[in-house]
Amino acid sequence: MGEGIETTASPTLAASLKWRPRIGLPVLCGLAAFAVFLIGVSGPSFWIDEGHTWGYAHQSLGAILTTTLGSTNAVEAAYYVFLHLWMSVAGDSELALRLPSVFVMAIAVWAVAKTALDTAGTRAAVAAGFVMIALPGVTRYAEEARPYAFMVAAVAISTLLLSRALTRSDGRWWAGYGVALVAVGYFHLVSLLVVAGHLVAVLIIDATKWRRFMMAVMLAGAATLPMVVLGAGQHGQISWIPPETLETLWTGPTELTGSIALTASFGLLVLALGGDRRLLALGVPTALAAPVLLWMAGNFGPIYLGRYLMGATPGIALAVAGALTALRPGRALIAAAVIAGLVIPQQIALRGAAAHGQDYRAAAQYVVSDCSARMITDYQSSDAMHYYLRDQPCSPSETAVSDHLWVVQCDPPQLQEAGYRLVRSESFGRAIASYWVAD
Repeated sequence: MGEGIETTASPTLAASLKWRPRIGLPVLCGLAAFAVFLIGVSGPSFWIDEGHTWGYAHQSLGAILTTTLGSTNAVEAAYYVFLHLWMSVAGDSELALRLPSVFVMAIAVWAVAKTALDTAGTRAAVAAGFVMIALPGVTRYAEEARPYAFMVAAVAISTLLLSRALTRSDGRWWAGYGVALVAVGYFHLVSLLVVAGHLVAVLIIDATKWRRFMMAVMLAGAATLPMVVLGAGQHGQISWIPPETLETLWTGPTELTGSIALTASFGLLVLALGGDRRLLALGVPTALAAPVLLWMAGNFGPIYLGRYLMGATPGIALAVAGALTALRPGRALIAAAVIAGLVIPQQIALRGAAAHGQDYRAAAQYVVSDCSARMITDYQSSDAMHYYLRDQPCSPSETAVSDHLWVVQCDPPQLQEAGYRLVRSESFGRAIASYWVAD
């Protein structure tokens, strides 16, 4: 009887057959964020700035670059070019225009959770991901066709890469950090103020690496210099921002947290609990840099605006997560429940039709009740109204000669039209559509 031949799979092959992709905790946080941000993403109407996004992005690439770089909004050119290319594939529905923001904000949540996991472990990662998703400002700009989500993702990734550069000897992390800063600058120039917070973090965590940090910052600064020059020449675009007061130092961050109560709660948590020192050293300066420095600059010129502080959100999530590591699991869950209770009303309100300020979708439906009228819009309202009127069976003409007209504006007070008397007026959030007839 002959000997049988025994066949066994090689260890390498056997291991490969048993291998399954591992989905880590930060990825789960990112996936959860993506799912949450998709809820009600098409609920709010486009507001004036989203209307301008469509107005720019649906032009040709040459027209986009000529307009933005030559006269207005050079600091948003990269976003408009990206969205133009995206629209050529995905179309220009509300969902299509907002989906990239949803995706990149989910990446921001992943990066924040990954930073917390590397620094302070699993509990910190869960807390950081939870806080980032809970912040009403994060949800608002994850569901908006504007570049702020891209900037937040770039800040979050730069913070992750900085954390790794400070704990590893491989120079690639410093190179990656510099590239991430360039992305911050090209998506939202003033958010580069986060560098000041990062410098403080470097000096606290490992001051011996400040030279490598400065080298990465200088190279990033050289790469963003063209945007600095163009942006400085177009500073008139933000001349409408009101001057600062001491009150706005405290109220400005409410666009991120949703309420002064939550802002104060976060501050008290960090001050009272302490927690993981390295995560706090990374998070607190990152959270404070833009709000404090922009407010100081705002006392000398128009630049301090709530949404310009969005780059602080990764730092807020990291700082609060660092503080929560000082609590036992049961108490940390109670703290999470309190945070959830404070943000849920804002999270619900953010999905309303006028949640972004103006409900031009409803305004367009209103004015088509008389398409024989002439329509006048202020500059702010024109793009959003054209976006929604294109889907209507008819629309009032801007050039028709008529004894009755529609006037659409983005904010009160009511505009007056010489030779006409006001018949009726309706408000759609902060948008106003009024019907006039000739005297």
